[in-house]
Amino acid sequence: MNKRTLIIEQTEKDQSGKGGGKTRQFQAELLAYVQGDTLWEGGKAETDNIRPVWAMFAGSEQELRSFVANLQSGKRAEVPTTGYRSRSAPTRYEFLRRSSHRYLWQRVASEEGQNAALVTVYLPELFRLDPGMIDPNLCQFVMLPPRWWVEAQKEKLNQDTDLCGFLLSHARAVRLKSFGKVGFTDNDLLAQLPQAAYFAAYLDRRTKNPLPDSLDFYLQLYFYALREGIATRHAPLKNHECIDQNEKWGWARHPGLGYHETDINQAGLLPGVAVHVPQTRLDDFLSWQVQLYFSVQQKLSAKAENAKLTQLTLPIEKAS
Repeated sequence: MNKRTLIIEQTEKDQSGKGGGKTRQFQAELLAYVQGDTLWEGGKAETDNIRPVWAMFAGSEQELRSFVANLQSGKRAEVPTTGYRSRSAPTRYEFLRRSSHRYLWQRVASEEGQNAALVTVYLPELFRLDPGMIDPNLCQFVMLPPRWWVEAQKEKLNQDTDLCGFLLSHARAVRLKSFGKVGFTDNDLLAQLPQAAYFAAYLDRRTKNPLPDSLDFYLQLYFYALREGIATRHAPLKNHECIDQNEKWGWARHPGLGYHETDINQAGLLPGVAVHVPQTRLDDFLSWQVQLYFSVQQKLSAKAENAKLTQLTLPIEKAS
């Protein structure tokens, strides 16, 4: 497991009321974080500080209480340097004081018998499944699929061989297997069905366009949205990650959005998807996708009602 120990230093005032008194340190382990600088105003500012839209911290409950309190007050958390100090600036993480970040607490068991805890910090307007109202100008969100939910839905789908055959017939007809340099097998496509349904649920709540309520359409929509730049997957940071030119998802990465994930698997999540697109462009894309879907269905003489979203149960949002 990759761990990043973050430190917040607080210098107390001396008797004269000025700085220079005792320095206190508060620390936590940063397990994973997500950046999406173009998705919110705080990320667009010119700064060397990392401003996550989502992050998960771990530590003892007592330590985390103090650490989070300082984060909420606008203090920057820093990765401590060890050994030889270079002249480069230290890596700092920042959660703006006036931002709308929410803090979700979870108590967890600790091998040492301490009161351990996890804290998830996130921007609810980006991650909430249902935004309540549709933005007339812009569609944007970040979808992070829980691994436990995806695995449960895959097991449920794999038990229905007729449904899988029906879905693969449409997937082949719209040439999803040829996406990417390597291409996708039947099992690869079926493995993406839960994420595709989850993606469609997010999208459906942010557009006025009616979407066909069928899993084969969701799979088509998901792959084409990634290919056309309506959505993007994680884009490796330059000089920080080695990119395998032959891996399956390089075609789905659109770095212009500034979307990056770091160690998201350590938080029990699978690679996510970010969307930031004008509603006018989304309207055109969805119109094309619906026409493509029904033209293919007509050729296949298939009944779309055989694969409804009701066969998948979306993960329940936790109260913050």
